[in-house]
Amino acid sequence: MNSLKKIFAGIISFILVFSILTTVQAAETGRVPKIRIVSSTNQVNVGDTFEVAIWLQDFTGKYSELEGLQIRIKYDANLILPVGEGNSQFAADAIFPQASNPTTLVNIIDQKGKIELAQFLPPKSETGHFTGYGKVGTVTFKALKEGNATISQEKSIAIMPENPGTNIKHSVNQTTVVIGKGETVAEKIEMIGSEPHTKKKERSQEEILKDFKDYSEIAKIEWSKAGIAKLAESKIVKGMPDGTFNPFKNMTRAEFAKVIVIALGLDMVQKMNPTFNDIQKSDWFYDYVETAAKYGLIKGVEKDGVFFFKPQENITRAEIAAILSRALTSFKGKKAPANLNNPFTDVSASYWAKEDISYLQSTGIIKGKSATLFAPNDAASRAEVSVMMARLLDLK
Repeated sequence: MNSLKKIFAGIISFILVFSILTTVQAAETGRVPKIRIVSSTNQVNVGDTFEVAIWLQDFTGKYSELEGLQIRIKYDANLILPVGEGNSQFAADAIFPQASNPTTLVNIIDQKGKIELAQFLPPKSETGHFTGYGKVGTVTFKALKEGNATISQEKSIAIMPENPGTNIKHSVNQTTVVIGKGETVAEKIEMIGSEPHTKKKERSQEEILKDFKDYSEIAKIEWSKAGIAKLAESKIVKGMPDGTFNPFKNMTRAEFAKVIVIALGLDMVQKMNPTFNDIQKSDWFYDYVETAAKYGLIKGVEKDGVFFFKPQENITRAEIAAILSRALTSFKGKKAPANLNNPFTDVSASYWAKEDISYLQSTGIIKGKSATLFAPNDAASRAEVSVMMARLLDLK
């Protein structure tokens, strides 16, 4: 164990020097992974508490496997301090599942201005790689006195399989919380690291689908194979815990909230209090629902002044049409043309999502169950969602 730590420490030292030499400006285009500091607020009063989360984002596509990382964050201990139970360290399985036997080199949240976590998987590990989005942990701070409290990343390292000694390109940020009166301070972002020198091997559609134990079932669904493979390979939609994809299983509203956030590469938000009355902070989907709501993609149902999200209900085809319509408008720069044709006889002129369905049908992202039937209130399966999302991502 000690020898492994020494080896990894040497790798870290080399990477830190190399990453400084390869730092580029945040204006660079393209989706790359992010290690983000996310504050629940950018302005508080003395004595207030606020939360700061640390997220790994966009470890998808060619960056979809992570086998080691170091995150070192500094904060202004003169202005803010961690409070509450559990603020001495993150959970032992902060990034990698315990079943993959990760080594934790350091796991510290101190009272002197330092937060640090370093974990890596055993050499040649074939399981347990981190993919997609994941919350490293959350720290609750108390504001001590007036001033601008900065929380920044001093060092960060991301290591992919087959790329020893390479700090994989990713963005890092610095956030500032204003205590008392004063102008809010914009987030600072920079890109560090470099492209992997050993790229992921491109796999055929069949190779990707054969990862699932129910491949024989998926292979029979010709219309969905390409969509399932695209989202599975990029880690936007993963398989079930038992190793199957389960294409005909209906997707819940909570599950779709996570899919749309990851597919669009949205920056996560941190909410101290739930927006919806039927969601708790301990729910696995809490952050994804809050993020999708913050960006205006999902909406709840109001009853007597209280909003409900109904996270465990199956999402319908009409609800997906409405969400994807908002996504096209907000994130793809699209605008629905006027007087769109509605070919579906089961979508009336007064139906709440009629315009969204017509719009999505005109783009080819959503199609009917037949030439004249859309089935707007039918639940959407994992296979259907995969196809719709693949079409959305392919839309130019």
